[in-house]
Amino acid sequence: MNARVRDVEELNSQPINIKAKKMLEQVGEELEPSSLYAVQLAWWGINKGGLTTEVSVAETIEAMLAWRPARLMNFFMLTRDGNFHISGWEETNNPRELAQLLLVEIEKKVFLYFPGYFSID
Repeated sequence: MNARVRDVEELNSQPINIKAKKMLEQVGEELEPSSLYAVQLAWWGINKGGLTTEVSVAETIEAMLAWRPARLMNFFMLTRDGNFHISGWEETNNPRELAQLLLVEIEKKVFLYFPGYFSID
């Protein structure tokens, strides 16, 4: 097993990713252990869960599926033993709710890290 997969597996052992994994299984999605389950659930929300977001956010999420663990940790401001700091994720009851919460969080971070990323139409 290569280091990237091992590092992603470590991140996927965090509680929010465990919940995202269960929800992906619940909707019959094929899991990709080399990618963060929370990101996979956000991607599912856009593609199959009926959720919408800015095109640039959707493009970022699609790219995140292949990001290195260090980049994911930086984006989500994680520590090795840390967790996502997304308020209310524990109370979500279905895949769509958690995916929506993840989309909002990712969108906030995209605006924070890439302020010129969005154009005014």
